[in-house]
Amino acid sequence: MLSAAEFAAQAAALARCSQAAAEPEPWAFVPPDAASACRLDEGYLVKRVWGVGGVEGVNGVGGGGAAGGGAAGGGAAGGGGEGGDLEGNSSDDDGGAAGDAGNAGGDEQRADAAPACARGGGGGGGRRTLTEYHVVRSATFGQPVLLFSRCGPDGAQITADEAWAMLAFGGGGGGGGGGGGGGGERERSATMTRQEHPALGTLLFGLHPCETAGMMQRTFGKRQGVSYLLAWLSATAPLLGVRVPLAMAELCRRSGM
Repeated sequence: MLSAAEFAAQAAALARCSQAAAEPEPWAFVPPDAASACRLDEGYLVKRVWGVGGVEGVNGVGGGGAAGGGAAGGGAAGGGGEGGDLEGNSSDDDGGAAGDAGNAGGDEQRADAAPACARGGGGGGGRRTLTEYHVVRSATFGQPVLLFSRCGPDGAQITADEAWAMLAFGGGGGGGGGGGGGGGERERSATMTRQEHPALGTLLFGLHPCETAGMMQRTFGKRQGVSYLLAWLSATAPLLGVRVPLAMAELCRRSGM
């Protein structure tokens, strides 16, 4: 379980690592202050990905295939422990990944609080879509929760069927926007819900956190030296086609996260 204070500290550090690793669409930390209008004591994380022509690629590459690696993929994106090494046994060819994340605090990116879809559309000119990923803490379960939304150029948000199809096990391969969306209604309702963003009050789709603690125990056990939030994100985000790059994980490790 994560306390509010632990979540806030790990979320802020994760955002610094993401930005220092020069991700095309980095995670940003929305702090609990008046400037961000965040009503949560612990803040939250947000990642926004723009696309052209209906279905965007994640992190600047074509969509599908659970971000080209999925839960068994390279580096820190290896959610089930089959792939990369979260404890930092990476090569030294990341070029320093834009420097030590521990020194990036002064440049921490601040995100607008309200989801852009909720503010009225994809915008940005042309036929563009916008997918947003939010990481919040469930006060009930004491676990991180991944929320997501997608809107088209007209600002219309996706339906439940389309949201389910975005999931790797829902028929979309992770990050995709098409497909029929497999799985029965019972499976869907137990896995994905439409829930209120605890800081913003807007409705987003999300993965239910009731099984998170068990998944983390089975996947990572009592592994030491790994941030709970980083480990959770590496196992969960690929379900929506979002990778946790090895350079980012290495920066987090070096900074003591």
